[in-house]
Amino acid sequence: MSIAATIYVGAFVGARRLSKARSGGLTSIFLTLSTGVTVALIIFLYRFEMVGLYTTDPEVILMASQLMLFAMLFQILDAFAGPTQGVLRGYKDVNAALYLSALAYWAIAIPFGYILGLTDIIVPAMGVTGFWLALGIGLAVGGSLLFMRFLRISHQ
Repeated sequence: MSIAATIYVGAFVGARRLSKARSGGLTSIFLTLSTGVTVALIIFLYRFEMVGLYTTDPEVILMASQLMLFAMLFQILDAFAGPTQGVLRGYKDVNAALYLSALAYWAIAIPFGYILGLTDIIVPAMGVTGFWLALGIGLAVGGSLLFMRFLRISHQ
C-alpha cells in the first residue's frame, strides 16, 4: 500500500492537482489503517489457535499468545506509519521521511528497547516484552511525525 500511495499521490502532485493528492493520501492512510485494524482483530481473536499451529506446549502457547498482542499493536501502528511514508514519497519529500523514521527507530525504539528490555532503569527488565513495547512506541512516534509532516506539506 505504501508503494501504491507513492504512485497515486505522486501522479496528482506531478499534475499539480494538490487537493486530489491530499485526499488520495488521506484515503491511502485510512484504507491501510482499516486493513491493519482488521488484521489486528483477527490476531486478537485467533492468537491461541495461531500459536497452536506451531507448538502444543502450554507454556509456550501462553507466552507466545501474550506476545501476539504486541504483534497486534505493531500491525495497527505499522499500517499507519507505512502508507504515510509512502504518501510523503509521493510528495517527493523523501529526506524528511528518512530523517523522521530514523529518529523514531534509531533514537527512540532501539534505546527504549534496551532500557525496557534489559535494564531496571525505568521498570524491572521486561525482556522480549520490553523490546516489543519499545518498537510500538517508536512506530507510534514515527507514524505521528510522518503524519504531521504530511499535513504540513499537503497544506502548502
